[in-house]
Amino acid sequence: MKNSWVYLLLVFALFLGINAPSLFSEGMFMDGLIYATISRNLAEGKGTFWDLFFSETYFKHFYEHPPLAIGLESMFFSVLGNSLLVERFYSFFTFLISGFILIKIWKELVVEELKSFYWLPLLVLTTIGVVGWSMANNMLENTMMVFVLLSFYLAIKSLREEKLPNMVIYLLLAGFSLFLGFLSKGFVALFPLTTLFYYGLFSKKITIIDGVKKSLIVLFGFLFSFGILFIFFPQAIDSLSIYFHNQVENSIKNVSTVSSRFWILGSLFQQLIPAFLLLIISILITKKHKEINVSENAKVVLSVGLSGVLPILISLKQRDFTS
Repeated sequence: MKNSWVYLLLVFALFLGINAPSLFSEGMFMDGLIYATISRNLAEGKGTFWDLFFSETYFKHFYEHPPLAIGLESMFFSVLGNSLLVERFYSFFTFLISGFILIKIWKELVVEELKSFYWLPLLVLTTIGVVGWSMANNMLENTMMVFVLLSFYLAIKSLREEKLPNMVIYLLLAGFSLFLGFLSKGFVALFPLTTLFYYGLFSKKITIIDGVKKSLIVLFGFLFSFGILFIFFPQAIDSLSIYFHNQVENSIKNVSTVSSRFWILGSLFQQLIPAFLLLIISILITKKHKEINVSENAKVVLSVGLSGVLPILISLKQRDFTS
């Protein structure tokens, strides 16, 4: 497609048109306000990376989430100073990076005839309301999304590598990216571990056995990163142990925000209705290209996406703040 950059600019303008009013206005969801305050405090020397500080009377020791996303945002406060626009700029920056990685993923997945449609996944992303809401409200998912997409991209890149050392490096880096995703938001970042398993299950590129083997290398990269972390930063053990007890165990055993564990599935499909309609239209338009077979990649991507949602069914702590 000629002039693909024009479509990219139109999608970018649409994204800003939908989200700029909330992104650059005063007011923010309480959780995002807490994260911004802790980030600013860390930039001012209040608290430490592994012992975050909100206030003397509330969350004097903040262990509700791993600290990486807050730590990265604090760097923006250190450079840009104290302003309500700092956290907004940080969130917007993470979405620009995520968009760039998403384009790279698209170009790895599709045939040559469709590479110029790289703006299409960004358009689909724009239709998902919770994405813009998260950006405007400084959620930890903004940072997590960068590392999750990066891990997915590196896993796909490994499939094209014929040289064993290069392939292993890609897989280990995919595991390291998941490690960074975990340090941003916790266990919910780990679903790309299933990427290569589903490729073995649905795609002809690799066998199921190969998919399992490659997934184990990704897992090793993830666990090895933790080993290095605990050796050089032993205080991380206490911090992440408290997080696991407060957030993970407690949310499974005690916290209940919905009456059914399957509530999140209904919310998911409701959020994705515009995206599904857009994709159906796109498939119909490109149907004339008989040689283009999107079914394998579609099954893999859908399966990996669902693997990020289905584990949440174990907990009744499920919310949709956009409705």
